[in-house]
Amino acid sequence: MKSNIPVLIVGAGPVGLTMAAELHRYGIACRIIDKKPEATKTSNACVIQARTLELLASMGIVEEILKKSLKITSVHMSAGWHSLAKLHTKVMDSPYPFLASLPQNETEAILINHLEKLGIIVERNVTFESFEQDDEIVTAKVFTTHGAETITANWLIGADGYKSTVREQTKIDYVGEDPLQKFIMIDAPIKSEHPLNTLLGFTSNEYTLLIVPFQDSCRLIAEVSQNPKYQNIEQIDEKIFMEICSKFLQKPITIGKARWNSKFFIHEKLAKAYRLKRIFLLGDAAHVHSPAGGQGMNMGMQDAINLAWKLALVEKQKSSPDLLDSYEAERRPVAQAVIKFTHTLIKGATSRNKAINILRNFLIPIISRFPPIQKMMVNGIAQLRFNYRKSPIVLAAENQYLLFAGDRAPNVTTHQNEMLFDILTRDKHFILSYRGNNAYLKKLEQKYAGLFQIISVSELDIAIIQRYNMNGPTYCIIRPDNYIGYIGKDIEDIEIEKYFQRLFK
Repeated sequence: MKSNIPVLIVGAGPVGLTMAAELHRYGIACRIIDKKPEATKTSNACVIQARTLELLASMGIVEEILKKSLKITSVHMSAGWHSLAKLHTKVMDSPYPFLASLPQNETEAILINHLEKLGIIVERNVTFESFEQDDEIVTAKVFTTHGAETITANWLIGADGYKSTVREQTKIDYVGEDPLQKFIMIDAPIKSEHPLNTLLGFTSNEYTLLIVPFQDSCRLIAEVSQNPKYQNIEQIDEKIFMEICSKFLQKPITIGKARWNSKFFIHEKLAKAYRLKRIFLLGDAAHVHSPAGGQGMNMGMQDAINLAWKLALVEKQKSSPDLLDSYEAERRPVAQAVIKFTHTLIKGATSRNKAINILRNFLIPIISRFPPIQKMMVNGIAQLRFNYRKSPIVLAAENQYLLFAGDRAPNVTTHQNEMLFDILTRDKHFILSYRGNNAYLKKLEQKYAGLFQIISVSELDIAIIQRYNMNGPTYCIIRPDNYIGYIGKDIEDIEIEKYFQRLFK
């Protein structure tokens, strides 16, 4: 293995694996190391959200993910036997209108296989020990089964989880408070009359229960902090969950022998900074929160996708290193919002306050019936509503009403019956040009050769014109992570270049 490389990735979970794949997309070499002797064998994070599927599509692995996943198409929440909300994912604004439930070990296996096809092998039994850095390089000390090794890299990626050694070495504070709530869980096969494409959630004064179905088993999680019988339990098995389920389920359920069990407390922490010069924190190394809503792994994988294209531009000397500051500026506010959302979700679900519960049980069924609220809720869970409107690198033009710079680019069908996301290969910027100034664009092509590609929007592309609010001549710049960098008319032929000047040398 080369000891002098562009990027060293510490941690080979879904986040580190995604980072390695993305860097390869942009032609940046890396090494990826992990202290564990083998990949994850348990289900751990088990939901892949629609936004993540959209971004993984261009890797060519989505079909395999979907083949092994169970498509969850509804979420049903109840207080006891009283229905609170039934959410239907078909209203998602995505080609993947569902939650893909897939055990983490299978997600990792798909990513590892993808990397091996690219010639990238995860280095196991390699422990990151320490680092030194200057303005030009990072020098990392690691230990392998053969002894100590020194690796020099231009950049170091800390994707090594909640107890991140990389974060500890940077001395970046991990700030937050952990709720004192105890959870127990098992993965087990089940037989039930309940629909197996529905995620079920229940709450009562004694328990909160979540049931997430897989193709051949099920994840059952219970919050037992207020139950004296289970709050100090040591042995967790299917019998316990049969008893808990009997408190909520009106139809019979049979739980088979547990394949995995665990108990845990929730952590809610956020790194004060995501970057220290040439070192970056991603995933649980940067943020951690309740598993409610299935957000965590998806957040980390999207951290990697956000950072990779920027790091590639800097490594290729197409952009200033200042561009990398936008990683924290864009992703940290998203993590703050998710921590707040999951905290509120779990606090509401596990509340033992009678007055709050009466109000919750009265309001949620009323509010959740409205179609706009349903759509807002499921798009939020699917991470389709996150935006970078306050990013220092997007360029806001006149109000487009439907879309703003920093928004996720919508996927629509072209007049040639192709999906727009299938055309956007995510290896460069794209400009959607509707009735644009071709001479102006040609000039920009010469100046920024190879950094963007023009897609001319035909009058026949009614779906694009309507969804992107192209009322008259309009340009829309779509970044490699499929977010909008600029959208507007650029009447004076200056705004697109202003945007590029923020990014490129």
